[in-house]
Amino acid sequence: MENKTNTVIGEKRTLDQSLYNSDLAPTPEEKRNWGWWSYTTLWMGIVTNLVAWEVAANLIRIGMNFWEAFGCIGVSYGLVFIVILLNGHSGAKYGIPFPVIARSIFGYKGAQITVVMRTILSIFWFGVMMYIGSKAVNSILSVSFGWWAGLENTHIIGMELNMFIAYLITWLMHAYLALHGVEKIRRFELWAGPIILFLGIGLVIWAIKAANGIKPLVSMSSTIPDGEFWGSFLISMTALIGTMSALMLNIPDLTRFSRSQKDQTIGQAIGLPIMFGIFSLMAIFVTTGTVYAFGSPITDPIELLKKI
Repeated sequence: MENKTNTVIGEKRTLDQSLYNSDLAPTPEEKRNWGWWSYTTLWMGIVTNLVAWEVAANLIRIGMNFWEAFGCIGVSYGLVFIVILLNGHSGAKYGIPFPVIARSIFGYKGAQITVVMRTILSIFWFGVMMYIGSKAVNSILSVSFGWWAGLENTHIIGMELNMFIAYLITWLMHAYLALHGVEKIRRFELWAGPIILFLGIGLVIWAIKAANGIKPLVSMSSTIPDGEFWGSFLISMTALIGTMSALMLNIPDLTRFSRSQKDQTIGQAIGLPIMFGIFSLMAIFVTTGTVYAFGSPITDPIELLKKI
């Protein structure tokens, strides 16, 4: 397809440029080099984000006990894993991304609607991640430099100056990775994901000490009123699954780089349900620990680290 033409019964046709470009073309064999560890570490990076932490932590805040929260997480991410595994199969088999796969269902015109919907969803989530990431950068700079917090007295375009600068720093870091392509992101996740998991383990140890053992963390009673549990359970499932809605659609954009079906299946089986389970378990443990340490649940790990 490199010459942008094809031949049908002796007739030479020019490919429609609106339907083809290098990003939409099947991934060549030399670029299909992602093994199972690449997908495992990629999911470590995807899983270990503040939104996933806060959504899991808020299950404790609304009144679920440890086991109820963990059950809700297990069911939700179990369903997500099944959908992602099914959607990722065609990407690994044919080396094609989500927009091309969507054409087989909606047609080449109808597929544009799904791409626009996914784009809107991606813009929303990018905005959420940028804001939360900016809070983290701002907190790091605030505790590192005594004068940094004083910048909040100056405002620019409706934002405190220190938060505005933190936003720019976060945006530039995102832009650097994005401009260097998905391979750069993969290499970044190889070390970023494990580092965040180690930080989570440190917070779990702190929570166990705050509660004087694991038993108090897992035995705290539920405070959800009788008759309201299943409604809260289903709403919480919607929130948990919603955080993964974009990737449930566009996972072929990542599995198209897989060396084989086995690599993407094993890597995602380790990286998605297991890592989500571990990370969410950390969030539940730590949030329950904050109840013992401070008298009320703290769901934002940034605020928690600042208190510590």
